[in-house]
Amino acid sequence: MQRLLTTVFEPGNGQVRAALLAVAKSETFAGALRLQEFLTYVVEEKLAGRQNRIRGKTIAADVYNRKIGGAREGDKVVRVDASRLRRRLDQYYASEGQQDAIRITIPLGAYAPEIISQTNQLTETTGPLAQSPASVKPPHVSTHLPSTGKTEMKRRAIFEKSPASLQAFKFAQQARGMIWPPSDPVRMNAALDLFERAIALDDKYFGGYSGAATIYAFKAMLPGQGDRDPMLAKARDLASKAREMNPAEAWVQSALAWIAFVEKDYDRSEKLSVQSLILDPDDLFALEFHGVMQILSGEFEGGLASLEPIAANLEQTTHLNFMNGCIVAYFYLGRYADTITNVLKLGEMGGDISPLLMVYLSAAYQALGEGNSAQAVVHDLQSAWPTFQPDKLLPRIFRYPEHPQAVLDLLYGAGWSSN
Repeated sequence: MQRLLTTVFEPGNGQVRAALLAVAKSETFAGALRLQEFLTYVVEEKLAGRQNRIRGKTIAADVYNRKIGGAREGDKVVRVDASRLRRRLDQYYASEGQQDAIRITIPLGAYAPEIISQTNQLTETTGPLAQSPASVKPPHVSTHLPSTGKTEMKRRAIFEKSPASLQAFKFAQQARGMIWPPSDPVRMNAALDLFERAIALDDKYFGGYSGAATIYAFKAMLPGQGDRDPMLAKARDLASKAREMNPAEAWVQSALAWIAFVEKDYDRSEKLSVQSLILDPDDLFALEFHGVMQILSGEFEGGLASLEPIAANLEQTTHLNFMNGCIVAYFYLGRYADTITNVLKLGEMGGDISPLLMVYLSAAYQALGEGNSAQAVVHDLQSAWPTFQPDKLLPRIFRYPEHPQAVLDLLYGAGWSSN
């Protein structure tokens, strides 16, 4: 029997950053870039434990690049913008942000923000584990699906540069859609080959480097792919080149976020991932990585809030893999029937069924007491993927050890045994 974990809602850094992203991308703050920068700066300083350093002079220097040297003009600009920011925040929480679970305020007479949760209730779980660090749904981050017209314009602009550059772009986009599920090494290596071909065709295109960096980070994380340290070094080198080419590109920031996640630098990973979505909320791949990293960090409600709206519009997406993350989140939220239904639905719609999803399918059946179905899935898993080792994979990808253990206990109960 799994131990149930309950917790009082104290927003973690990931949830606070999700709340910050919701504010920054709202209609209320549309076009107010300086106020977005001001708010992002003071929130990040607070999350880093430097709230005592948040003063007018430091904001003037760090946000507006004004010299501290006793000049009063910088302080005046900060005071005026702080007043404008407070009014915008009031407008946001009176309209778009009324239902937000977390509220960010700038108190009068200070610049350090206050982070206020809208609930202090104990949470209950029906599944094997409660979420860590919290199980209250964070504010939903709205995104827009990319339009065909936008892609066509991008292709036309790249073609005007050179046909080789357009082919590099096409290779990288094709490979990007092959990254998930990463538990298939053949598919992952095929994606890496396409990214490297993109680099060979256009060594000034950031996409080839960002994609290859992501693959090498996956290789560093997954078992059986070689030594971790050289893989991570390669990933960092490629991502650094991509950043030099285009630091304001969401894909670049998302690749850096994933590398930081693999390195277990979770705060930096969250910060970079949120930054990628602020740069381009239409980037579905950046959104996918953001949601997956939330789920792997135990923020199951937050990950579901990021991925589920996209998965609900499958006909508009370039692939069906958003459902993969949703399925894992459903399992840990105790929604076992939804786990089963969506794995079956994914297969019916032509999505990729990875051995990892088979693990969660069997565990969900086992959790519902449907032992025969769970055992049948285990049999299929071991027949189709005889070398797959979930007991080695899952502990390497989740932030907290209790989460892989929860699914492995159910899998063992269904008759699975390690090779």
